[in-house]
Amino acid sequence: MNAHAKCWRHYRVRPPDRAAEPTATEGNSCIYDKLHKGYGYTQAWIDFLVEQLSDPEIYKDALGADPVAI
Repeated sequence: MNAHAKCWRHYRVRPPDRAAEPTATEGNSCIYDKLHKGYGYTQAWIDFLVEQLSDPEIYKDALGADPVAI
């Protein structure tokens, strides 16, 4: 979750927690659910992250650390 939070902040796909306008999301990647007062992320967001974070330099820029092989 920490890496994901860093990514949505880095790419600004949703507003910060307790924002005045929680629905101000980048709709192709993130959608605010008024009923549950939370956010959902799309397959497009997942695909975008896989593509972006496959590049070690982009990974380091977005997450602040070098990628680690598992």
